[in-house]
Amino acid sequence: MTQSSTTREQRELLHELRSTMAGLVSGSVMLDNPDVSPEARQRLWESMRRELDRMDRLLSGRMGPTAEIDLDQALEPILELQRLKGRHVEVRGAGDVVQGRYDALAEVLNILVDNAATHGGVDHSVVEVVRRDEDTVDIRVSDEGRGIPPEQRDHIFDWGLRGEDSPGEGIGLNLAQRLMTEDGGSLRLAEHEGNGSSFVITLPAARRPADDDVAPGSRRAWTY
Repeated sequence: MTQSSTTREQRELLHELRSTMAGLVSGSVMLDNPDVSPEARQRLWESMRRELDRMDRLLSGRMGPTAEIDLDQALEPILELQRLKGRHVEVRGAGDVVQGRYDALAEVLNILVDNAATHGGVDHSVVEVVRRDEDTVDIRVSDEGRGIPPEQRDHIFDWGLRGEDSPGEGIGLNLAQRLMTEDGGSLRLAEHEGNGSSFVITLPAARRPADDDVAPGSRRAWTY
């Protein structure tokens, strides 16, 4: 492994660790708040433990093989980190099972929601799960922030490329796209009406929920 590739991997690791640490710091501040209820405190502890476990796996390179991910069960704990940072994430849909790595999906979702706040200037994102066909599931992450200038859209996934006024390093989107490709899926910039931007994560579908598992009109939706 060359020195340049090592440096690049180190920068990618630091990129994700900084994001995770920001959520843990915010969570620790909330734990010091005497107004936090015992129930909320317990959920906070559980969320922080999950993030510490994920951080440990990142540091040791133990992201693991792909497996079935039930999005109803996975999205809430994954996006809890964003709530700890003071962001609001509205989730629509779910009810599907995909094939992928939990830690990779968590990292990509955190990158997209962080970017909406850091580059788009908004603390509200919408995550919508849509079954595209029998074989694939789309997870669309949208915001109504500043959006991406047309002249930059063809290069936003290039490693190290960022706008002149960007506070980022140009690492997150390239890393996110590569992680989804490694899991047999993809990440792309989608057409978006109005302000803001939309990114679509596509992952292989593991199975379609049985008809008696998800009744018509009962698709989940919640906001953090």
